[in-house]
Amino acid sequence: DVDASGFIFLSALSDTSMGLSGKVLLFPTKSNTSYVKLTPEKPLRLSAFTLCMRVATELRGEREIILFAYRTPEVDELNMWR
Repeated sequence: DVDASGFIFLSALSDTSMGLSGKVLLFPTKSNTSYVKLTPEKPLRLSAFTLCMRVATELRGEREIILFAYRTPEVDELNMWR
């Protein structure tokens, strides 16, 4: 039993050799600096994508949290906030 401040459940990602289906990223303590960065082995050159995400958190209040961010080296493309 883990008392977690939050975790991210990863669903399957296309074009990954092992896949991330069923994987969980656990952040056991509160932090302003904890993050996860997934970097593909090959460039994606996306024109569109679908994000399916389930997030559970024990963080209370109205604190703004970025649940998902998609960025390129040049531009902050998309942020999805709680």
